[in-house]
Amino acid sequence: MVKLYTSEICPFAHRARLVASAKGIEHERVEIDLKEMPQWYKELSPNQSVPFLQHDEKGIPESWIIMQYLDEAFPGLKLTPEEPFLRAKMRLAFETIGSKLISVVSPAFKNPDHVIPEDKELWAPLEASLDANGPFWLGAQLTLADLAAYPWFERWAVLEQRTGRKLNLPPRLKAWLQAVSTQPAVLKEAHPPQYYLDFFKETVAK
Repeated sequence: MVKLYTSEICPFAHRARLVASAKGIEHERVEIDLKEMPQWYKELSPNQSVPFLQHDEKGIPESWIIMQYLDEAFPGLKLTPEEPFLRAKMRLAFETIGSKLISVVSPAFKNPDHVIPEDKELWAPLEASLDANGPFWLGAQLTLADLAAYPWFERWAVLEQRTGRKLNLPPRLKAWLQAVSTQPAVLKEAHPPQYYLDFFKETVAK
């Protein structure tokens, strides 16, 4: 039994759903209302957040850990490179994504006054982390690194509306986003920009 506790609006939960879809893992999804999180879920999830994975009565929190677990525990498309150096590069890419993208832009979803760095400063470390030949983060193979970064780009319309920051990507990042956004699993799990705009509009209204 595989059960994934998730929220369609949450980019961290989105990452776990992308891996499950890319690998074709049969699982049950339980949608959690993040505005009014049920008490039973607060008691289930050690960090009271999504995603949370249950597999054969074992519980696993944290999106990055869940992503790795799903890739290692189930057959299908392998999203972790076999070559040790590329695996190391994938982990370094994840650190870059966390520190140079997620921690920098995520506060702006809740606070329109949050200052996002200028484009050159924002995108330079991400471009430097990309494989020179692409199309994916580590080269020819789609990996966990790609699926770890993508959800924040899908939600960028919210940042543009709240902060006026358009998604002006440099060429290599633009090519990367095009390659990832057309993957079958990404298309299957995608929502249009208006979905996110409506959610955050309602959040502000409340």
